[in-house]
Amino acid sequence: MNRLRSGFGKLAVPFSVQLLCVFWTFIVVVPILWTLVSSSRRTLDFFLNPIGMPSTHVNYMKAWVNGNVALYFKNSIIITTISVPLIVLLSAMASFGLSRLKFRGRVALLLLFVGGLFLPTVLLITPLFLMLNSLSILGSWTGLIPVYLAFSFPFTVFVLVPFFNAIPADLEEAAFIDGASYYYIFWHLALPLAKPGLIVATVFNVFGIWNEFVLAHVLLTNPRLITLPVGLANEVMKQQYAADYGVIFAIVVMAAAPVAFLYIFFQRRLQGGLMAGALKE
Repeated sequence: MNRLRSGFGKLAVPFSVQLLCVFWTFIVVVPILWTLVSSSRRTLDFFLNPIGMPSTHVNYMKAWVNGNVALYFKNSIIITTISVPLIVLLSAMASFGLSRLKFRGRVALLLLFVGGLFLPTVLLITPLFLMLNSLSILGSWTGLIPVYLAFSFPFTVFVLVPFFNAIPADLEEAAFIDGASYYYIFWHLALPLAKPGLIVATVFNVFGIWNEFVLAHVLLTNPRLITLPVGLANEVMKQQYAADYGVIFAIVVMAAAPVAFLYIFFQRRLQGGLMAGALKE
């Protein structure tokens, strides 16, 4: 990997590629900055001067109190906090078994997990709705969280299996010689060595569940339990004829801020984890 990095460092980047990167940065950064500025402006300012500077700082308070963002925020945090550890832990167990245990049908089972990546969410909305309704858990987190687990398993297993494959077999054999069981090897050997993959899986699952809209919109019928993306959509629909644009932009900023800070905090580990899963020494 070090040789690969040093090789890339000697490559000259063409001017056209540099220009393309500058252009791409511009079209990505400008909307983000405009959203941040717009979140501190009054509705009238959007018509008088669409690209003006901030003029008020009460939009965030209005969004937090009047827009029920505090409730939606709490719901999203609870659902994400419960779902992501379960997804990563159960997927790690499955990935370890598919990677290190030799049994008949192992490859077919792995392909079955990967095949779940190709199932469109909208195709399963109606069966899920009817099934959860028949189990009397429709409209509750008890029904939504298992659905999140099921939809997240294929991707998480697909991410984690290469990390468990990269663990040297000599370490596992040495542990067996010392009398270790598969249970001990998983908790004390495999999980610590697969830490970069666990970080990658955790961050991507947080992104996915925090921003998920379709399943939460259909399966959560109780307005007191809806998540932040659904709450944002509801607030936009409420204000479609008398919109307070500054408040709407403030809700968007508050919804995006947690995952943005999470990515910034784990950026280096995330990039290192992706490289570790793609390359072997």
